[in-house]
Amino acid sequence: MAESASQGVLQLGDCQLDLERGLLLRDGAAVPLRSKAFSLLSYLARNDGKVVTKSDLISAVWGNIAVTEDSLTQAVRDIRKALDDSNQAILKAVPKRGYVLSAPCHKPSTASQPIVAVVPFEDGRAPGETSDPVIGTFADDVADRLARFHTVRILNRETALAAFRQAQGYGPPIAVRPDYFVQGSVIRSGDQLKISAKLVDSQAGTLVWGESYTAAGPDLFAVQDEIAYRVVNRLVSNLEAAALRRTAGKPTRDLAAYELVTRAICGSAAIAPTTISTP
Repeated sequence: MAESASQGVLQLGDCQLDLERGLLLRDGAAVPLRSKAFSLLSYLARNDGKVVTKSDLISAVWGNIAVTEDSLTQAVRDIRKALDDSNQAILKAVPKRGYVLSAPCHKPSTASQPIVAVVPFEDGRAPGETSDPVIGTFADDVADRLARFHTVRILNRETALAAFRQAQGYGPPIAVRPDYFVQGSVIRSGDQLKISAKLVDSQAGTLVWGESYTAAGPDLFAVQDEIAYRVVNRLVSNLEAAALRRTAGKPTRDLAAYELVTRAICGSAAIAPTTISTP
């Protein structure tokens, strides 16, 4: 049985019950379940392996609302349908007592989460032209947005670049091999940025998703968000992407201010270690 069913993500057959976020998932996609049925499933999961009486379940889920056992039976039926538990192997009825969630509940390994490497976006400027700091940090910003999701693992910049070089056949071997690469290019044309982004299956080398955008001013930040949402939508559930859209903090709306920040970042990164004095 699980060490503690009151925290983390629990495996129920081929579904995952995320108690913290209030989601039932199958293959990363949200499984529809009515509110009372989900509350019932959550309560049973927190009492994993224990028989819970019908009266206790009704009290825990419906509170002071007067309902009959028919409501409980309907919620149990909804849960079994959502879990594809027609043989009642997961949610069992104990005659004259109540119900028990008998399936082993455990936190699924993070090995099941896709590993994504966001590589630096190509700068569309002609050779010899001064590099654009906005373009230089664009991939980092996309990676930061992807990292807000808990169903994908994002490699840091150095590891992502090393993995990409290895995939291209000219880098040293590394232990981590991403499942997908997020690649792209950015070209500045006056006050506008022309952005191309794509999600590539690193093993098959096939294009999973690709899109082109034109951004100006605050549109840049919306495009960065959109790329993250599209990538996650292809890998996990649309529901989590929508949740992030609602909760993500709003960045500065001023492209000029954003450019000043990125110039400062690039400037600090360019300082040689020998120029930094130590006490």
